[in-house]
Amino acid sequence: MAKGKHAREREKTGIGGLLLLFLLLCVVIGALFIHKSGKGGAAARTEVRVGTALQAQGGRTMLAPYSESCYPFSGDVSVSDAARQGDKLLLSGHGAEGDVLGLAGFSLEDNGRVRVSEAERLSLDAPEEANEAAIYDLSAGGDGLFYVLTGGAPESRTGEFAILRYTQDGAFQDKMTVSAFPEDTEGGLSLCAGSQGEMVLLGADYVYFLPWQGTPSNRQSLERLSFTGAVSTGDGIVVSVHNYLLDASPFYRVDSQTGTLSRLDISNPVDPSVDAAGFKLVWGGSEAPCQGLDGEYISNSGESFVLFDFANDSYRELLRWNTSNALAGPSCRLTENAFLCVEPGSGSLLLTGLEEVPYVEKSPVKVALVGLDSEAEVQAMNSKSRECEYQIVKYGREELDRFRTELSAGGSMDLVLFYDGINTNSAYFEDLYPYLDADPELSRDDFLPNLLESTSVRGELHQLWDRAAVSTLVGKASYVGDGRGLTPGDYVRMVEESEVLKGVFDNFMGKDELLARVANLGISTCVDKDKASCDFTAGSFQELLAWCQSMGAGNQEGSGAGLEPDEYILGPGYVNMPVGDTYDPTLGDTLVYVGFPNGGEGFHAYTPVYGGLTMAIPANSANKDGAWAFIRDRLSLDTQLALGEGALPVHVEALRRQAEAGSTEAGREALYGLLERTKYAETFSDDALREIIISSGQSYLNGDKSLEETAQLVQSRASVYVAEQYG
Repeated sequence: MAKGKHAREREKTGIGGLLLLFLLLCVVIGALFIHKSGKGGAAARTEVRVGTALQAQGGRTMLAPYSESCYPFSGDVSVSDAARQGDKLLLSGHGAEGDVLGLAGFSLEDNGRVRVSEAERLSLDAPEEANEAAIYDLSAGGDGLFYVLTGGAPESRTGEFAILRYTQDGAFQDKMTVSAFPEDTEGGLSLCAGSQGEMVLLGADYVYFLPWQGTPSNRQSLERLSFTGAVSTGDGIVVSVHNYLLDASPFYRVDSQTGTLSRLDISNPVDPSVDAAGFKLVWGGSEAPCQGLDGEYISNSGESFVLFDFANDSYRELLRWNTSNALAGPSCRLTENAFLCVEPGSGSLLLTGLEEVPYVEKSPVKVALVGLDSEAEVQAMNSKSRECEYQIVKYGREELDRFRTELSAGGSMDLVLFYDGINTNSAYFEDLYPYLDADPELSRDDFLPNLLESTSVRGELHQLWDRAAVSTLVGKASYVGDGRGLTPGDYVRMVEESEVLKGVFDNFMGKDELLARVANLGISTCVDKDKASCDFTAGSFQELLAWCQSMGAGNQEGSGAGLEPDEYILGPGYVNMPVGDTYDPTLGDTLVYVGFPNGGEGFHAYTPVYGGLTMAIPANSANKDGAWAFIRDRLSLDTQLALGEGALPVHVEALRRQAEAGSTEAGREALYGLLERTKYAETFSDDALREIIISSGQSYLNGDKSLEETAQLVQSRASVYVAEQYG
């Protein structure tokens, strides 16, 4: 199947080192369109014999989603592409010996699950030839044959390619060489074969028409649109584009004689102001190709499989992907209720669909979304759960008073999902340690070092995060060494004694900006929530306040008024990726996690990630088991591996796997050391205390109070707050 540049390049190179998994699916059950069989096109429909064993036992049954990964290649070979003809799968993969080709069969169990056999290796026609060193794409032709696009290795591509044809049983039939290919084919080259000997070669921004044993011709591009894939259907080859404008149909038919593209119209009945996701479902385009049945065209939106009937100007959502930043891979519809998907980055095939299971009455779980737009995560759980139905109740950020009123009244929510603004350390919320300790799948040892301890109060855990970051400071090794034992005064002295340095930080870090960061830190380090006490008169806090005074007024970040990279020592550190290196070529130096200086190992704090979920169970929840099932799923290894970029997984094994895949040895060592030294957590639940510190600190920065007077003022006001909240 033809895939556009972005999906193919990430699949081939594995850039980013992240293991992204497709999450489980739910099916929107409804009548499917009735399609006429196309001439050639997609493979014939396979009959599904569902549930005969259960029905024979006389039990009541239902269809339920299932999903499982399989590894059809033996040895250390990852799957990169798949195509289907009948009940055979042509697979390409990559291992230590390079790219490999294989053929596997699939079959159906009585309950509707699909099983894939081990792949039998197939030989390329002439693997010693330069134009067959790498496999770039597979296609299930409308003529019943498999097509394999091969070429030179990506790092030494010569511009010569070969297209190999195989029968449904994997027998090599013939080949053609493409030697006069234009030079502008870098990246994303992919193939789709039709039913009349016609083919298309796709790049990110071009399509070439190619008859069998012919030469590429009729190069076409579409302004401001990129091609994402093509499949053979009963009406010919259909190409999809990534339509970020969402202004018209993203689908085009390829003329089988000339290769000319013509738009396939499809109306969009969805009001984008009411349902933006539904509107995008129709006009957003297919992010990866999906091979259908009986000549049908199916779009893979990255969240859903959608069946389009262009002749009748209609569509139907078949399977909803409730993913969390998952990358859509090439897929095949195997039966009415079963799909196969390549999982980019994981090296496996995802077999997913509906199976027949004993009937279970689902119990409702009311999920309060407070200040979040996280419907997808909740719907993802509905896709997986056979026991619970998760129902969303939304509260805007301006509705915290309503939320608190309904929380105390009970009956409105069983699970609370939020980012900030809610103090869970009260009798209104369950202690989650008993749930965690009784769980057969999770344990306290599964979490990042010190994370649970830093978010606990009086030995109880009232909230869990599904992802995290670390708030710290990073310094240049040439100045800070290993970063240990430094105080705020040491950094000021370094600048004063240097002929090169002009500031501790870049110019955007002014007094007010640093004070805000110190306020967050003070809540974590100066408050003892277990004892309902605080100490803001400690020398370390006063030193940080004095440090704020030594900063300039500060410029807006990105204003262009910053210092040169060699003119400052420190930068704010927000560690939200388990991949990378410690050497920064822009700064020309190795970076060290020094933390906020305290004369020791520095202050570092865990922080929740915006876009992530902070999860809590109300004490008056009517379905605590269902609420914990949601939390357990978000913290499971599979879900943690699929969370994507922009956060640290809180499951330590998921973090280790991602770090091993995408970090240098030095980067991993620095990250693991940082996590061991991170002893605090910023929960963003004490906004009032933060304002106390900032407003009192401003009196010092403005010269209205001395350092000692300011510390006493913070202490006086903060003591009252802490006693009220935690006493």
